Amino acid sequence: MNYPVFWDIVKCRIAKEGLILTIWYFFVTIFLGRLGIEFNNLYRAELPCDSVCIESVKIFYTLNDIPTPLHSMLDKLMGSNGFVSRNMEDDKVLAVGFESDQPVSWCWLTRIKNQHSFLEPGDWLIHSCATLPAVKGQGFYPRSIRSLVQVATNQWLSGNGGKFLYIECSIANNSSIKGIKKAGLEKKALLIKFWGRMFLRWKFI
Repeated sequence: MNYPVFWDIVKCRIAKEGLILTIWYFFVTIFLGRLGIEFNNLYRAELPCDSVCIESVKIFYTLNDIPTPLHSMLDKLMGSNGFVSRNMEDDKVLAVGFESDQPVSWCWLTRIKNQHSFLEPGDWLIHSCATLPAVKGQGFYPRSIRSLVQVATNQWLSGNGGKFLYIECSIANNSSIKGIKKAGLEKKALLIKFWGRMFLRWKFI
């Protein structure tokens, strides 16, 4: 399996979004990010949602559910040995999109345990999502989101967890914004953060 490098991501963005949007994306995410400044849109779904788990997306609830070869591949793709183990031990749920039995996208789902800036205990947060450059634009991202929305819905219907599911996305990440909207989530706020702390939350109606 070929693992993407930085220039693969740059070339993919230029090909799909053009040079101007690519420059805008890296200015917001890297240049401003190094200064500790984040501009993120906040999207929300209210449970229960009419969503289904997708065949090309597999859901993993525990570390034992993940075969060892897949575990190793995911660690390499996520850029850190032990990353999957650490997250699974924290009771997170992992959605992995597959093409020809190879992992090409992933998203994490967390149930918030303590008060978290804009989230209440029990709320759901989808985070740390990525799609390999070679398959961007093929729908893996929204399918993974919809599968995790179904997981949260099932938990909520069983009396576990809160009624709202959220996902954050940089205002410059046009491809992710399209995927989130395609998955059916609605924009609810603009979040401005400084070194990870909430500086301003501008709510939309």
